[in-house]
Amino acid sequence: MKKCNRNLLKVLDEVHKLLVVADIGDLQRNDTGCGELYCVIREKAYRIKELTEKEIKYHKTVKMWNNN
Repeated sequence: MKKCNRNLLKVLDEVHKLLVVADIGDLQRNDTGCGELYCVIREKAYRIKELTEKEIKYHKTVKMWNNN
């Protein structure tokens, strides 16, 4: 797999980790400040996921997503 594509998959993995942290943190928080923080983390993670999936789709469309 091309390095650029491998990096995109790594981004998706990191996004997943951020979403897990936000969910757990939100359940365990004690104040609204933490709630705001986890909300921002979740929002940005979903935006990064959206952009990454769009880029992966583009790479597949232009035949850049292969095993070379």
